[in-house]
Amino acid sequence: MILLRVDLAVLIIRLMEDQKQIRHFDSVGWLVNSAALKVNELMSNALQALNLTQGQFAIMKTLSEGDNITQKEIGKVVSMPAYAMTRNLDVLEQVGLLERKVDERSRRSFRICLTGKGRKLSPKLFDITRVVNEEFVAGLTQTEIEQLTKLLKKIVA
Repeated sequence: MILLRVDLAVLIIRLMEDQKQIRHFDSVGWLVNSAALKVNELMSNALQALNLTQGQFAIMKTLSEGDNITQKEIGKVVSMPAYAMTRNLDVLEQVGLLERKVDERSRRSFRICLTGKGRKLSPKLFDITRVVNEEFVAGLTQTEIEQLTKLLKKIVA
């Protein structure tokens, strides 16, 4: 009987350890996802004033870093499917932030370029990135921010 109690106690301890190991707030994946949701919410709130979605922001930021590139090149940078890219480019073109120019190397494709209005918006995009990043890591020291950045780069490489 005593042996059975000891075995039962060991079993209960092992079950508790297993449950502890699978708690969502101990999971790296859950934590990374939660962090992504938090930064996405901060970004969405910051973009409301510019009337841009996060997808449109990603496209504009990419073009601000170097325009006169193809839709396909932008898609690779922002990891956006072609149908979503086309839809976002259409909206950004309609509001006058970018324009499509025929690609002289391939008549079937276009080069995407910022308009004057798009270039004027560019500094605000970098400011939003800076502010959102600062708000996101506000509780961390500079050393922790550098460590986090280094680790995330390693994970996504």
